[in-house]
Amino acid sequence: RVQNNFSNRAKARLALERKSAFKSVLENPFRVKWPSVPVNLQNLCLARLLTCLKPLPRRRSGKVRTSAAFMSTQSTPQPDGGGEPHRQECTLQIADLASPSLALVFGINQITRALERLIRSARRLTTVNAPGQPAISQEPCSELGVVFACAGDVNPPILVEHIPHLVASYNSLSIAKGESTTKVKLVPLPKGSESVLARALGLRTAAVIGIHKNHPILASIRDILDSIPDLVAPWLSSSESSQRQLIPTHIKQLRTSIPKDIKAAKEQRFRARKESKPKIQPSQLPSRKSRLILTS
Repeated sequence: RVQNNFSNRAKARLALERKSAFKSVLENPFRVKWPSVPVNLQNLCLARLLTCLKPLPRRRSGKVRTSAAFMSTQSTPQPDGGGEPHRQECTLQIADLASPSLALVFGINQITRALERLIRSARRLTTVNAPGQPAISQEPCSELGVVFACAGDVNPPILVEHIPHLVASYNSLSIAKGESTTKVKLVPLPKGSESVLARALGLRTAAVIGIHKNHPILASIRDILDSIPDLVAPWLSSSESSQRQLIPTHIKQLRTSIPKDIKAAKEQRFRARKESKPKIQPSQLPSRKSRLILTS
C-alpha cells in the first residue's frame, strides 16, 4: 500500500523538475484500525437500523416532535367520556422510548464523552472508609452496547479517528477484568449513511450513533453484531497471553518527490540562501573603540 503525502507548498511549475520517489517508513504499532466489515454486511446493518428507528419520535432542535396521528388521538375523547387517561398512556409510551436508561446517543462529542465515562468506570474506584464501615464503590454508568460510525462521510476523517482507540481501550480493560460480555461493538457504515440516518432521526447530522445495551433496538441487530470482530488494544491488556503477543513489523511506502538533479538543486538552494542574507556596507559596521589597559 502506497501512502501519498502532498505538500501544501508544492507548485505545479516545479512538477517537471522533480521525480517521484518512495520512502520506507515504519507503521505505528499503537494505531487501532477500524474493524473490517464487508460492504454487504454494512448495508444490511444500515437497513436494519433504519427499520428500528422509524417508530421512534423524531427530534427537531432538541425537542421531540409528535406526529399528527398522535395529536389526533390525543384530542379524541374515549367512548366512556374520559380523554385524560388515554393522553397519559400515550405520554408514558413516548417517555419509555426516550428514557435515560433506553436512550440513544448522537454526535461525535456525546459518543466521546460516553466512551470516556465507560473507561473511567472500568477502573472500579473504591473508597475505603474507617474500620467497621462498608467500602463505597463507584456506581456503574449506563453502558453503550454498539457504536455506529459513518466514517466515510466525515470530512476530515481525523474527527472520528479517536473512536476506535476509545472502544479498544474499554474492551481491553473489560477483558483484563474478566468481563468479556461488557464489550462495545464498533460498526462502520457505508458511505452516504449519514444523510439517511439524519433524515430518519430528524437531525441535521448523525455521523455517530450509540445504542445502550438495554435498548430494544440492540436485540434486533444482535445476529449482525456477532459477526463483527471486537476491537482490542493488546498492549493495554494485563493477561499473560496478551503480553506474549507480538505485532508483526509493517513497512509502508511513502510516495514523495525529489529533484531530478540533486547537485543542481543544492547549488540553487545555496545561492538562494546567500542572496536572502542582507548585505552590510562597511560604513554601517559599528565603530570599534580602542581601549588602553594599564597594568602595574
